Order: sequence, then C-alpha cells, then structure tokens
Amino acid sequence: MKYLQRYPWIFSLLLILALGLWMGSGRIQAGVESAPTEDKQAEAPLPRVRVEPVVLQKISRRIRLYGRSEADRHSEIRSRISGRIQSISVERGDRVRKGQELMRIDLENREQQLVAARALQAQRELEYRSSKKLNTQGYQGKAKLAQSLAALKQAQAEVSRLQQEIRDARILAPFDGIIGDRPVETGDWVSRGQTLAQLYDLQPLIARGDASPDDMRKLTTGMSARVRVHGEEQDFPARIRYIAPAADTSTGTFRIEAAFDNPQLRLRAGLATRIDIELDAVDAMHITPALFALSDSGELGVKWVNNGIVQFTPIDIVRSDDEGVWITGLQPGSQLIVVGQGFVRPGDRVEAVESTATPAGTPAKKG
Repeated sequence: MKYLQRYPWIFSLLLILALGLWMGSGRIQAGVESAPTEDKQAEAPLPRVRVEPVVLQKISRRIRLYGRSEADRHSEIRSRISGRIQSISVERGDRVRKGQELMRIDLENREQQLVAARALQAQRELEYRSSKKLNTQGYQGKAKLAQSLAALKQAQAEVSRLQQEIRDARILAPFDGIIGDRPVETGDWVSRGQTLAQLYDLQPLIARGDASPDDMRKLTTGMSARVRVHGEEQDFPARIRYIAPAADTSTGTFRIEAAFDNPQLRLRAGLATRIDIELDAVDAMHITPALFALSDSGELGVKWVNNGIVQFTPIDIVRSDDEGVWITGLQPGSQLIVVGQGFVRPGDRVEAVESTATPAGTPAKKG
C-alpha cells in the first residue's frame, strides 16, 4: 500500500488496463452472439406467391355507355292564333298520324272578315286597272298609279292573313306520334304562342349516352351498337346516328345517340339504357379486379414473376362483365401472381408456386 501511495501512477495504469480488458470482452461476446443471427437471416425462406399462366383469347374492344331513352322527335304544339278552344279530338296517350286534327279553335267572325276582305280586294283591283289605263293615256300621274297599287297589295295581304288564320284554327299533328301532356280543355281561351299539347315520336327510339374524349375518337356515325333497356331481357340492334361536335361544358363529355327499332311503340322515353359498341378484336385475358395493383407513379397494372423476381406491367382494360375484366398488356405464358400480390413489390425475390386452379384468362363464360 505504501508502494502504491508512493507511486500512484501505477494504480491508474492498472485501472486503465482492467477497463480495456472489460470492454474488449464485451465486443467479443457481441460478435459471438451476432454471428448466429446473421446466419439465421441468410437462411430465412423467400416469400411464396401463387401464380397462374396467362391464357389469351380474342375479344372485341367495347365501349359501354349508360344513359336514357329519348323520343326521336318531340314537339310542343302551340297555337298560332288567339281564340277559344271549340273542340278537342285527342286525349293524352293517344296515337296520332301526321295531318290528323287534334283540336280546333273557334273562328269567331273570321269567315265574314274574309268575305269583306275579298270584296275590298276586288275593288282595289278595279281601281288599279283604271289608274294604269289613265296613266298610259297620260291623264294620271305615276304617284296616283303607285297609290292604287299599294292599296291593292294591302287588300291582298289582308285576304292572305285571314285565309291563314282560318287554316291555323285547325291544329294538326306535324308527324306520327303519341300525345303527351295536353294542358287545355274545350272552352279555354288561348293566346297566340300558347302550348296546346306535347307530341312524341317514338319510332325509332333513341338511346342517349355520354362518351369521354378518348371513347369519342373511336366512334363514327353509322357504327353498329346494341342497346339494353332497363326491364328488358334482350338487346336491341342499334346504329350510331349522332356524335356531338362539341363537348358539354360542364362534364367534358360528348353526346352520343343510337337509334333502334320500336315498331309497337311499347318502349317509352326516359328509361335507363346501356349502349354497347363493339370495336376491333384484340388478344386479351380475363381476370378479377382483385389482382389489380398500382405502381409508384399511380399506373394501373398487375404483378407477375420472371425468374423468381416480381415484375409490374401496366394494363389496358378492354371490357368488363359480371365476372371480371378483360385486359391487355401481358404475354401468353407469363406467370401472373394471383395470391400474395399485395405483400410483394416489384424487384422482390419470391418463390413462385403454380396454382392448380383454372388458369387466368379462361372464365366460365365471356362477358
């Protein structure tokens, strides 16, 4: 002890050596313990995914639009003269033919006015002929002749006006159709321009849809289509007859009209419709939307395995049905991941296990 008190640096040296030995033993122990952990990580099994070979089939691209049925033509029949409704020949829902009388407005004294107007016209004709003869003989000036001619034209115009009003008193159907609303009754007084009835032409019937700009570019007038009307169990052959020249300012879509036959007028306007337009045929596969995945950039696609590495491929949806969707983008024979795709990322190494189920792309039936 006296020796250590005499030489205290020896104690400090011993303490430093002991501390160094203790720290070194900890590192050795950590190294011994970490080695088995690294070996265990190296030996960890690869994640398993279930895959199915891709089978392609010929399928037509299809544009599907939803909308409503509309009348081929619709007219608001308005009165062209003022007067009292003398008689009505049709009720709401009646079918009418072009030129059929729908109702009649009382002529009042228009026929008597026409008789007087014709008499005045005859008088003006005599006056004009006399003025013309006197002018030729030099006994009357051109001003008087022009005045006689103006009076004649005015009398002729009055006769024409009364004749037209008498014709307009009979309200006729402008085309074949079905009477809709009829807001007037016999005895009502109507003004010029007042609505008397609605007329709808339902042959052919029109299915209206709204197409996106991309779909619109694939369509042309005259293309064949099929229309399904709500409540009906069959599709109706149709033809595209109109594509709007400008997009709707509020939706950015283009109005599309498909006309189809409605000979018995059984189908009416305002029903929900679905329009299917077949395009070109492509090689596509049928899958469930549950297999869809998104890339880091937001692209829609599917995951598949190539030599044990997960791959991502963007897809194009061709058409859909009740069982799934038809897509393009993969090559036949590719190993599509059908189970476990949500737990792996592109570039991951996996163990692919082939499924014993029906291969992807072979649905029970086509949609």
